[in-house]
Amino acid sequence: MNICKMKKSEKKLVMYNKKLISNMKLCRDLLRFGVENIDFKNENTLNLVVFSISQYYYFYKDVRCLGLIKNIITNESVNIKAKIYLYWQLVRQAFINIEAKDSIRLNEIYSYILRTIEMKNSIKVPLIKEERAKDEKIAVFITNQFLANDNSPTKVLLSIAKTINDNFTGIEKIYIFNSREMPTSIEYYYYNPLVANYIEDYGDDILNWVMLEANINRCEIYYDQGGKDTKVIKRIEEMLQSINKLNPKFIISIGGSSILSDLSNRFTNTYTIAISGELPISQGKYLVNTGEVNSITKTKINEYQYSLEIPISMSDIMISDNSENKYTRKELEISEDTFLISIVGNRLNAEVTKEFLKLCEDILAENKSAALIFIGSFDKESIKDKVNPKIYSKIYNISYAQNLVSAIELSNLYLNPIRFGGGLSSVVAIKTNIPVISTDVGDVAIYLTDEFKVNDYIEMKILVNKLIKEKELYEKYKDKTKELYFKHIKSSWNGLIEYILKEEY
Repeated sequence: MNICKMKKSEKKLVMYNKKLISNMKLCRDLLRFGVENIDFKNENTLNLVVFSISQYYYFYKDVRCLGLIKNIITNESVNIKAKIYLYWQLVRQAFINIEAKDSIRLNEIYSYILRTIEMKNSIKVPLIKEERAKDEKIAVFITNQFLANDNSPTKVLLSIAKTINDNFTGIEKIYIFNSREMPTSIEYYYYNPLVANYIEDYGDDILNWVMLEANINRCEIYYDQGGKDTKVIKRIEEMLQSINKLNPKFIISIGGSSILSDLSNRFTNTYTIAISGELPISQGKYLVNTGEVNSITKTKINEYQYSLEIPISMSDIMISDNSENKYTRKELEISEDTFLISIVGNRLNAEVTKEFLKLCEDILAENKSAALIFIGSFDKESIKDKVNPKIYSKIYNISYAQNLVSAIELSNLYLNPIRFGGGLSSVVAIKTNIPVISTDVGDVAIYLTDEFKVNDYIEMKILVNKLIKEKELYEKYKDKTKELYFKHIKSSWNGLIEYILKEEY
């Protein structure tokens, strides 16, 4: 092919393909020889290697690539900022890929990063010069992401803050530190990177609106997410200084993997609350998750850490039903007698795998009355060539639900793919008496009893077909869904805050 005679766009395509082939070859060599002996002090070298590996993984889903990224993180020549950035890329892959989660052991990587920070004094932690009585009039929250009421970590934080506001009058001020350790911009050449949502100008007007929506009106609220251009290391250092000066009796960290929280553990008790059903990845003193318990259960993990298992509660999850944005089947052109199955999430493009799509296609093919609705970030066009045209016509999509309650209420059944997320939307379904069917994997399963859970997609297909065809069975599942809701209605945050206030540092 004569490149000189080609159009500009064609030349770009040829050059891109050559570059792609070159990157693939480089990654195959790295898979063969490893990255342990590469000196990554030169950032160009780091970017080239990371880009090649991540691009190869994107196309081939070879989990050995994630092992290479792990080995880059633990390479002594890699700077701490890059280690943190790459760690979060692995967190994302573990969240959307179960095989990846099992192979990369995030706990080990995070522990290594924290040890490195402490050994090299990469982040300056305030020294405790003298013992001071802890200030019990303030509550400190730490999070990696603080948005508005449609974000799961934010919802959890606000629901605990509301519990404090309503029931613990001794606490007068609430401080929220958003350390933004999860990347909010592209800092290294990772192919298809995690870039977290971030409200750049989170001023008092937005904060006041969020608190008004959450009905938090007694406590004084203070919010800090660092300066716009402040780098992560500097931001953590500044927040550590602020928290140390506040001298709180406790810190509640939302979601896990917070360097700010774990370093704060040096001068006060930290309680790290899982967003998923598993224990959070944290080196803090107390790791909090939900379980089938009637009261808080404390278990020693090691010499320095304890797990606190608290009762599952649906009343603790704040869900707004905006009456101005109601969805109807009529406007979506879905008939009232259609058995509508909803699949809900913010990462559906990754979570709707070939296997899950095949399951959905089979269900729709075997049931004339059934249809499917994707609610959330899903590119419906991407599956157009993958399913039968007749089946495709039975698939609907609400790309962004301004009213999640109303969107889910359209459906007869909530179907959960094999994934770790989905907890919030499944609670919405249960609250609105929509039966939820899931495997035993991930957040959704913690709210369900055995009859709602299946072992795999084969069992899922059998059960869903029965629920569509057997009206009496479906009604029984609706009744059991009501029982689920009432079982988990009692608040657990109240008990947790009571426990925290009694605990000594």
